[in-house]
Parts: sequence; C-alpha cells; structure tokens
Amino acid sequence: MANSPLRMLSGIGQAEMDAYFKLTPAPTTKWKEYFPVVQQLGDNWKTLTNKSYAANIAADPAALGSSAPVKSRVGTEVIQGGFGVFKIARTKDETEIQEYNELKAKVSQFTSPQQYNQILTWIGDDIDFVRNAALAQACYLNWALLSSACNLGYIAANSPQLSSLRNIAYPIQAYQKVAVSKAWSDPTALIIDDIKTYVKAAKAKGKIIKNIKINDEWFGHVQNNTQVQKFASTYVQNALNLQGVPSLETVNAMLNQYFRTPIVFDVIDEIVSREAVDGTTTSANPFADGVAVMTVEKRVGSFQFKGLSSNPNIISSVEDFYTVERLYKSDPDLEKTLSKFKGMTAIDTYADNMYIKINAVAW
Repeated sequence: MANSPLRMLSGIGQAEMDAYFKLTPAPTTKWKEYFPVVQQLGDNWKTLTNKSYAANIAADPAALGSSAPVKSRVGTEVIQGGFGVFKIARTKDETEIQEYNELKAKVSQFTSPQQYNQILTWIGDDIDFVRNAALAQACYLNWALLSSACNLGYIAANSPQLSSLRNIAYPIQAYQKVAVSKAWSDPTALIIDDIKTYVKAAKAKGKIIKNIKINDEWFGHVQNNTQVQKFASTYVQNALNLQGVPSLETVNAMLNQYFRTPIVFDVIDEIVSREAVDGTTTSANPFADGVAVMTVEKRVGSFQFKGLSSNPNIISSVEDFYTVERLYKSDPDLEKTLSKFKGMTAIDTYADNMYIKINAVAW
C-alpha cells in the first residue's frame, strides 16, 4: 500500500497548498522579457544559439560547379557549465502552529473578510517568501552576470553558499570591454559622443546595436547630463531652449532620431535583498553601478533550469522553475516551507554585446 502524503500539524496539506497557488499566482517578473525561462533535460546550462549577429555577410563569387565557400562562426562558441542548486526556507514553531489552530477553530465566528484573511496570510506568507526568493535569485544571476561582462565570481560576503559555486567567465574579446574617458555621472560628460563611438565600433564588427542596458541610478545621470538635455530639448523643439530632465521616452526618441536607427535605453530597476550570516540585510540593484551594456536586441539570453524531484510523501508544488515544499518535524513541532531550484543564466549574445564602464574605471 502506498504511503499517503504527510499532513501538517496545522492541518495544511497538499490540497490547501495547491489551492493557495491557484488563488495567488506568482508575481510578474520583468527580467523574463530579457531572459525567458528554458528547461534543460541534462545537468548543464548552455548558450542556446550559435548564430552570428554580424550584419549582411555577402556571398562570394564562385565558379560554376565549384564548392561554396564555408564561412566561420567567429565569436559564437557555445558556452556551457554546470547548474547551481539554490534553496531557501522559513519555519513556524509550536507556538505559531498553536496560534493558527486556535484561529482556525474560530472560523465559524468570523464576520469580516479581514478575519478570513488572517487564515490566508498565515498559509501564504512563507510560501510567498520562498517563491519570491527563488525569483529574486534568478534575477540576481541574470543581471549580475550580464553587467560583469559575463565574468561572475561568487564570494561568501553576501551568502556563505555562493562561495561554493564555480566562477563563470565567458570568452569576451578585448574590443567588447571598454571604458569611457569621463564618467557619465559628470554632467559635462559627452554621453551622446560616447554612444556614437561604441555604436561605430560594434558596426565595424558587423554588429548593429539596438539596446543600451543600464541600471536606474545611472540612467538618472544620463537624464541630468548637459549634452543629453540639449539634444533632447532640440528634439522636442522647445521654443525657449529650456533644458530640463527628459523622460526615458524622450531620451529614446531623441536617440532614434539622432542615430536614424532604433536605439533605446533599457533601464533595469530591479532590487534584490540578501541576508548575511549575522542576519543583516542589504538591498541593491543586481545590475552593476557604473556599467552599460550595449546589445543587439532586447533579449540577451535565458534562465535555464532542470526540474528537481520531491519525495512523493512530501507536500510539494512545482511552479515555474522552482519547487515549493512543506515539511514537518516533531519534538519540537516545526513546520518548514522551502523553495529549491537547479538553474543558471546563459548569455546567448555574449559575443555581440559591448560592455562599457561608464564610471571611467577600466575593467
């Protein structure tokens, strides 16, 4: 006879957790526009495309009956590596479980939606915490890898577990990693001229830049830049030539007009928090300060994962790329909610991007 799934001391079982997931979907994540989620069957992540973004490579003259010249795939090496395993958990102790059971016993006396919400909150708080943690870790991996010029080292300063992962280093060419001569945080920096220089350098390699990824703090420097304001003011045909802080839409429209091609800023305004060993929490944008990455398209890669199985006797639900489990331990009574996933980011366009240190500090 098969074992039946474990039921928690709180009475929250598989049906209750499934109902919560159905009632409360995971939050929408902006990073998936740039890194769609892809499942792998094996234990390795890898770049999904080896196509070249070099523009309009021409056919060569050839004699009738001769073989066609075979072209190289320079800079499109498939990069692969092992997945990392990530987990996070929260627990509820005997006292909290007892409080919940007492609350549940009073359901028949509830007279307002707020009282019923106490039940839903008790069930859902830890589930939401661990599912959001999985999404936040994927967000961190995506933007931290891209904004490090695809060279990401893991250290124990943020989390002791990170130091156990192998560093990731893509074969980026020297011409792709550059630094401006004057930091974009200086209002007198010639930002438009810098963009023109690197767009031209990419074009010389057959790459057509369409997007400039930057974090929200450093885009604020772009908005406050004298040259950008002047060009944006000209674009909107301000009769008094007043220079103010242009919006993202105005800056992008100005770039489109100036370069006569659709070049836009993609502003990354994500926030990821991490708890250190001593319990202190730090929050920051995972896209590095002082960096801009010019890309040939909006999408730059994928977040890849391999599904993790759970013990059939454990209460668990699979959502997106992660699994949420609820576990019970006795003496003392303890209920644990955890999320886990096996995954890693892959930057498909690594060989076509321009990685720019806009703080004027060399890579």
